[in-house]
Amino acid sequence: MQKPWLPYGRRVAPDDWTTATDQELFDRATELRLGDDDEQWECADVTTELQRRGTVSVYEIAVGLLTDRNPAARMVACDVLGQLGWADNKPFGPQSLLHLLGRTTDADTHVLGAAITALGHLGATNAVPAVLAHEICNDEQVRFSLACALPNMVDADAGEDDAGVQALMRLTTDESADVRDWATFGLGTQLRVDGDAVRDCLRARLEDGDADTRCEALKGLRQRNDAETIQHLTAALRRTTAAPQEVELAYEWGDPDLLCALENMQAWWTIDPALLRDAIDACRPPAT
Repeated sequence: MQKPWLPYGRRVAPDDWTTATDQELFDRATELRLGDDDEQWECADVTTELQRRGTVSVYEIAVGLLTDRNPAARMVACDVLGQLGWADNKPFGPQSLLHLLGRTTDADTHVLGAAITALGHLGATNAVPAVLAHEICNDEQVRFSLACALPNMVDADAGEDDAGVQALMRLTTDESADVRDWATFGLGTQLRVDGDAVRDCLRARLEDGDADTRCEALKGLRQRNDAETIQHLTAALRRTTAAPQEVELAYEWGDPDLLCALENMQAWWTIDPALLRDAIDACRPPAT
């Protein structure tokens, strides 16, 4: 699945892009935006350079492209406006938000997903009602963009009754594993909202068929000081279906209570013996 545009971190643009004009960069990004993986990475480099420049010229070109007939051009415009001037606190954020809201009714689902992602990058809390209109969109990419964007759009002090939080909770049950994974990560780790409904929602994902989603649920419960997270992870490690993500989580936590289950895995778990040894070492109490 194609992930929301540059959700975390940014690659440094090559020197050859730093000497190109703004229009040349927009043209090249538009050519690449819907290409294969290699083209997507090059497009990310080009887009990053535009975002880095953060000039009035880049802003004006991007705004103009929001109504271009080419969906790829509209997507690039959303990508740029969502993080324009990121090194300088996104000076065009308020103006960009208003323009991006207009793309939340775009008929092209690729553009719609890019607009939702951009609004998430801008932390546009007042755009939540507009993006929630697409929670049940048939397009998986749109729902995925929503799952990734909502945690940045929900107020930091939101409670369980917040519309964005409620939507994230529903998205944790999505038919797509990628959507469930990111919605569970957003709800469990990115947000600090707590309560019985949130915890029940996370617990419901502990038996998810997707290992990433299961681990995100465990992380979210542990972040809320849930007393049973170690027991749940121990049970997962004792299953013959234990996934590398669960062993990695044991390594990260380094809890001695996981040691017995990990040591027992040595007799049968052959997926990544080196990872298992590292997890055992991390959970082994220091010698006295």
